[in-house]
Amino acid sequence: MNGVSSLLRGLLRAGSRQSAVSALLWLSVAALAVWTRWSAPGWLLVSALAAVPGVLRMLSRRSGRDRWTFAAAPVLLAGIASGMLGSARFALVTGDWDRFRSGREARLEAALDQRFETLIDHGTAAVSRVAGREFDGGSPGYWAFLEDVRREADLHAIAVFDARTDLVAWAGNHQGVVPLDARSGWDRFVFGQGPVYSYLYFTERIGASGATAVAAALLQSDMPPDVPDEEAAFATRFGSDVGRAIRITHSEQATGPAIRDFNWQERTLFSISSEEVTQGEAFESVRRAWSRVVAGLAVTAWLLLLIGLRTKPYHAVLAAATLALLAAVLPFGDLLGVSGLISPARLLLPGTTEGTLGRVLALGL
Repeated sequence: MNGVSSLLRGLLRAGSRQSAVSALLWLSVAALAVWTRWSAPGWLLVSALAAVPGVLRMLSRRSGRDRWTFAAAPVLLAGIASGMLGSARFALVTGDWDRFRSGREARLEAALDQRFETLIDHGTAAVSRVAGREFDGGSPGYWAFLEDVRREADLHAIAVFDARTDLVAWAGNHQGVVPLDARSGWDRFVFGQGPVYSYLYFTERIGASGATAVAAALLQSDMPPDVPDEEAAFATRFGSDVGRAIRITHSEQATGPAIRDFNWQERTLFSISSEEVTQGEAFESVRRAWSRVVAGLAVTAWLLLLIGLRTKPYHAVLAAATLALLAAVLPFGDLLGVSGLISPARLLLPGTTEGTLGRVLALGL
């Protein structure tokens, strides 16, 4: 009997140790999730204090190691490190706003320079290709050639105008009238601003015929976001990729504290203005960005632990409790692009709690 009792006590102690290791890893995931909501550094400390002993205990075992749990360890550590980097960015926004703002503006200007250089390279190369080929507007192959050039350069339209500035061949789509300066080839670059669409035109004369090759790039569109041309406009793409809204207009119409001019032959073709971001808006933008990163890592760690710890005591309880916490605090609206379901201002369920339809669905899943 004494031998049986000793064996049972040993098994219980082993089960308790396994439960403690599992609980520490689940606690680390839970603390990361809470940080995405409140962003207090203390939650990162809790996550680290829970993750490190759990990971070390797991590494010290010589048998029964699970690859899924091992995969969760670096994910947890990456989540903690990301949270620390995010906290450092928060401190920079709140503690050294001038430095943060100058760095932000420098990155915006660098991104604009890079993208405009690419656009100009594509536009000038496109009209050079068209100008370098003998004009044959009556041949279907020539029109196919124009379309190939347009697609390769990622431009909206390419056209050929004769010496009388009449249109004789084209490919793509263009809204409104092409300016005379572009049709005639008088200027290498021409900016045309209409009521809705604004274009940058690239021109080059075709030999001695007097004809002109013209390529058009859509810079700005004031159409609703669901209109195809709006999505393809330079300003729309830039805002989507870089996260900063810009407006491209004639220089005399540009407003705002940050204005950049596009000059050609000692004159300003157009100006680019961007809205000034307040300190509060910048902080919220940085917080959302880092919360998405940490939330994604927390969810990944939860999935890996769900598989890796499936044989451990109290696995179902700990996994379910952590999942409930994740569903309650994680920024699912930002992660999944369905912020309307998560926003209390739009889909707050009746009652005294702050539960929204999106969070209830997440809990149900």
